[in-house]
Amino acid sequence: GHGIRSIDDPTLIAHLAKHEIPLEISLTSNAKTGSVSSLAAHPAKRFYDSGVPIILNTDDPALFQTTLANEYAVAANILGFTPKDLERLRQNAFRYAFAYRGSPATAPHPPSPPGSPS
Repeated sequence: GHGIRSIDDPTLIAHLAKHEIPLEISLTSNAKTGSVSSLAAHPAKRFYDSGVPIILNTDDPALFQTTLANEYAVAANILGFTPKDLERLRQNAFRYAFAYRGSPATAPHPPSPPGSPS
């Protein structure tokens, strides 16, 4: 489940948020494996709203028949992530991929997606 059960422990959620410990979130995988009862029941937005950095991923795209674009669409269309939220998730993916441990103010900035204003 990639840490999704941690949503049941408010102390742990506070710790993850305070220490900026990211969770790797696989929406489709979690739904198909029964880690959550449905995509709509996934706690990803609750993590995000609690300040826990999350990163969307596909887990195993061939097995779960999903793409990263689909995971972002699910986040927006089913879980209610706004375009601004989705941009933050994209930035999180870049930031935590490099396991940056410095100040957020000096973290490297991800490149803009193709077609977006710089």
